[in-house]
Amino acid sequence: MGFEKLDRDGRIDEAVFVLAELLNNRAEALDYLERHKRFSQAAELALSWHMEPAQIVRLQCLAGDWRMAVAVARRDRVFGEVVPLLEAKWPDMARKMRLEWGEFLAAQGDWLGAVNAVWPVKSAHDKAREWLQNAERNGGELAAKALVQRCLLIPESLEKYAEYIEMLRCERSRYIERAVIVDTAMALKGKIGAVSRLLRILVPMVLADQARGVGKYSSKALQRLFSLGGDSIFNADLPSGKLPVSMPASHWHDAKGIALSAPAAGTQAIFDAVPLLDGCYLLAQGETGVVMINNQGKTLFRFAVPAEVLVISESCQIALALMRRDEVWRVSRVDLAQRSVLELGMVMLEHFAREFDGVNWTVVARGVLRVLDTQHGLGTVVWQVADLPGRVVSLSVGRHMEQVLLQRADTLLELWRYRLPSRLLALRDEVPQHGEQEFMVLAPWAHGLFVGAETGVQENPLLYYRHADRGRRVMISGVPANPDSVCAGEAGMVLNFGTGTQACNMLVLADQAACKAFVNWPEARVSNRLVGDHWLAFDPAGRLFDLNLETGIQLALSI
Repeated sequence: MGFEKLDRDGRIDEAVFVLAELLNNRAEALDYLERHKRFSQAAELALSWHMEPAQIVRLQCLAGDWRMAVAVARRDRVFGEVVPLLEAKWPDMARKMRLEWGEFLAAQGDWLGAVNAVWPVKSAHDKAREWLQNAERNGGELAAKALVQRCLLIPESLEKYAEYIEMLRCERSRYIERAVIVDTAMALKGKIGAVSRLLRILVPMVLADQARGVGKYSSKALQRLFSLGGDSIFNADLPSGKLPVSMPASHWHDAKGIALSAPAAGTQAIFDAVPLLDGCYLLAQGETGVVMINNQGKTLFRFAVPAEVLVISESCQIALALMRRDEVWRVSRVDLAQRSVLELGMVMLEHFAREFDGVNWTVVARGVLRVLDTQHGLGTVVWQVADLPGRVVSLSVGRHMEQVLLQRADTLLELWRYRLPSRLLALRDEVPQHGEQEFMVLAPWAHGLFVGAETGVQENPLLYYRHADRGRRVMISGVPANPDSVCAGEAGMVLNFGTGTQACNMLVLADQAACKAFVNWPEARVSNRLVGDHWLAFDPAGRLFDLNLETGIQLALSI
């Protein structure tokens, strides 16, 4: 019996079956249920059919299952897609979802995103101002971005910031903040309002930054900046000659095998380190606690929570501090902007991501792959795979993909790759092995590259990249065989070779199979970490080394 006949006869369930299963048109089946106001049934089917997350959330809202709608929106980060779907027909639901969106972004430490999310809701303006102030209290680049946002949303309050604006205009050392304001303004679309007044104040100093070699703008970018700033009077005051433009940056990583220097020993142990905004760092110092320092090594704030491992958020505003206690981990949530700590509890973990979005954290616990909501505790599981066909031997989480390496009972290795944030399984493939492998380290790179070290073969060196989905190996040139450890990140990997009381760290970029830089470390016990564009090396003797992989700028501190 055809769909039209079933529809005319009011046999809705059978009509849905024909559309979804016989005609393979599940989207039309959901629309059909929605036309008949069967929202709960449509929401349940959309979830079981793994439809687009935004569609699932919208249907759950219509079905009145608000708790599940928010949970899916938080898990898949689709608030920005859901709100426009609701605003035309269901404005009250859209406003409510905006408030949930703002709270979620604030929990991630994305204060300015949270402000933008809730600002269309007038009743949320007080909360938005509070979040804006949180960003301003952070200082530096985030405060500069917040100033642009204040110009757009609350221009009448700028008089209270006259002293700050004057510092931005006059102090030579504030060139990074001035550039942040310019970049943020040039990224705006539509009318920029009071931002143009701010630009008119800062442009002369931006030109001075260009003239003394710390600017970064081309002639074309400067002309666009002038158009944003102004009016005819403003343009008349601009220099009539050739504009000072930035020189193209030299890419340090075009060279090979650069020798770098390790810092002198300090007095405070460093067990983990991550870069923050404005050249600051967060350090885990074991039982001593967690400390935030600036690029001079000065302590800015100390959190009284033990930590040997740090998990940093994308916003660099939230961190998880982990300390092993026998077979379990003590986990604390550190809010860097508000200078607060929330104890999340104790949990058994076999593997965990070293970076997260500020709320959702990927872990492997008791053989189960899980994503935990860390906003208030560790008891809320937002996603999991409990029936993995083997033991997890490695976990890698990047911004766009999540990979799990499994050791099956038949000794075969299997690579699972999920796309983020939807967490759809994009690849499940056996990993071919050659020789006897000492270890494997997954790397969160495009194409699912991972690293392995082989023994029992005659090739030299024995360390290689491998495209797991293509079976292709790429040998790395210029490094010794058999490293003691490998640290992988989105930018590349660092190989650690211990030689008695000395250690040598070698950097290999993800897009090049050769050693680009190395550091001879005074002691063999050195740890490495790749976070974004930063290569950090540190040790229990208080040494901290940072190489910016984009600019080549080095920093060596003794803590």
